[in-house]
Amino acid sequence: MSTDQTITQEAAASNRPSDLLSRLYREIGISAVAAALEATARKPPKPPQSRKDVPASQG
Repeated sequence: MSTDQTITQEAAASNRPSDLLSRLYREIGISAVAAALEATARKPPKPPQSRKDVPASQG
């Protein structure tokens, strides 16, 4: 059993409000980081701008 699992089981067993809040915030943080990593991994790179896309300068 890992340390995280032990801590989670102890927090669930005690049911103290501070333990439950700590567990909730930890899980929210982990979910937020995972979602951010997934979003950046799926983001397609911008294609390089071709010369045809650049407006002609009027000079």
